[in-house]
Order: sequence, then structure tokens, then C-alpha cells
Amino acid sequence: MTVLDLCSYLGLGAAGAAAINLLLGLLIALRFSPLRFWPHRRINLFGLHQWTAYAASRASRHSSAVLLFVPARIFG
Repeated sequence: MTVLDLCSYLGLGAAGAAAINLLLGLLIALRFSPLRFWPHRRINLFGLHQWTAYAASRASRHSSAVLLFVPARIFG
């Protein structure tokens, strides 16, 4: 596994976490209630939304930081 492979996987994870975060934000905006559909399972949508936002932020920062360690820097 090269450094670019690691960077690409981190970027893919960041994009996936951002997509999940967007969908959770849409559920929150549309006032989706998980208690209505799963009365015996308490799911904190706002907490999950915040957790995925932190994960997307960290993954995007780490993927750009990994690019600093690529030996051949070719821009252009």
C-alpha cells in the first residue's frame, strides 16, 4: 500500500461520511422521528449527525495531511 493509496482511501471515507452526514441532516430537517418507527430502540439522530460530521472532518484533514508525505510532488 502506497501513500497515495492511503490518501485515496481516507478521501473516500471522508466523502462517504459527508454523504451520511448530509442524509442524517436531511432526516433532522424533515423532523423524522425514529420513535415512531422503532419504539423500543432509542436512536439519537442529532448525536449521530455530529459524530459523522467529526469523522468527515477528521478524514478530510488527514487525507490532505497524508499528501504532504508523497515523495514525488507533481503539480501541473
